[in-house]
Amino acid sequence: MENRPHIKLELAKADRFVEWLGWSLLFGMFVYAFDSINSLPETIPVHFDIKGQPDGYGSSLTLLGLPIIALILSIGMTILNKYPEIFNYTVKINEENAERQYRAATRLIRWIKVAIILTFGLIMILMNISAKNQNSESLLWVLPVILMISFVPIIIYLIVSSNDKKVKGNSIKKK
Repeated sequence: MENRPHIKLELAKADRFVEWLGWSLLFGMFVYAFDSINSLPETIPVHFDIKGQPDGYGSSLTLLGLPIIALILSIGMTILNKYPEIFNYTVKINEENAERQYRAATRLIRWIKVAIILTFGLIMILMNISAKNQNSESLLWVLPVILMISFVPIIIYLIVSSNDKKVKGNSIKKK
């Protein structure tokens, strides 16, 4: 692997906001899960088909699994964000573009972290609503929203990071 500059990035206000948003949503997931468990039956829908119909059932304690997994992923992504020089980039990293590329990549990771938390939160809400009224057909909007939440940050990152390709001598050469 090529030697890339190691730069300690200071968090901008936008970065601090996204970090705060992610951790706040994660805290909210735990509150929602603990609050919901007491009001749900012992067995709830835990898996849904493409039409939003439950096709798997399990314990209401399953709700706790989603925020726990989101917490583990969030911690891992937070640690990973401290080492942007190990990421893969669409451009060759040099002294001139390193800070800009690292900042864009770490912001992408932050937004992906928020997207994961939102996605897991929506799944928890779907499970809760489905368990309470046994009708999840009205929740068909969840899948398109999850897809949008997942792909919008990546598309924005690709647009932002590709601006460096326009700088002369900055494209990755194919062997």
